[in-house]
Amino acid sequence: MKKIAVVGGGITGLTAAYYLQKAGFKPLLFEAGKTPGGAIQTFSDNGYLVELGPNSLQETPEALELIDDLGLTDEVVEGNREAKNRYIVRQGELQPLPMSPPGLFRTPLLSWKGKMRLLREPFIGKRPFEPEESLADFVRRRLGQEVLDWFVNPFIAGIFAGDPEKLSARYGMPRIFELEQKHGSLYRGMKASASEKKGSRRLISFRNGLATLTETLTAKLDKQIYRETAVESIEK
Repeated sequence: MKKIAVVGGGITGLTAAYYLQKAGFKPLLFEAGKTPGGAIQTFSDNGYLVELGPNSLQETPEALELIDDLGLTDEVVEGNREAKNRYIVRQGELQPLPMSPPGLFRTPLLSWKGKMRLLREPFIGKRPFEPEESLADFVRRRLGQEVLDWFVNPFIAGIFAGDPEKLSARYGMPRIFELEQKHGSLYRGMKASASEKKGSRRLISFRNGLATLTETLTAKLDKQIYRETAVESIEK
């Protein structure tokens, strides 16, 4: 039997180790912190449930398969569909996030230069498929720095608790990547797909917070997890 080490006990490492274990292996997972879970951390405060990282996940077939396999289906809760508005704090005030293209030209989140920059998008050619481009570079190239700062950065923090400079555009935001590849422009792509009927995926979490997922995975792997064990180097 091959010896397999998994470095990092975030959601990716925990899930990888869990499926390796199901396949008959005995993986060892090394986590630098005291508690596995990575960016997903939940706690209660005065009756409120507080998420320190992502607060929900998208209902994909892969996510549902994992949730069902862990016996957590009955713990799933759906995000309130009426709570569609999202807000960004700028200069101490809550500003609603634009939910449509016209809203981008009315929002105080963008300067007039930032709004004018958006008008260039349909005229920017698509980039060659390779080499791989970060999500931050993709957004700067097509939509400008302000859109990256005020829309994409908060959005990515909420979904991935990650850094757009380090995320792949192709894999982090496959939908917008495909729009450029297929239509050569996000605007043309959105216009072409507006008439297509596509069911929207639900945003879900758990009754006791998103950490329910990582805590359950941790319990399944407990004897194979080395806590407070940072990996400093790897040698062949």
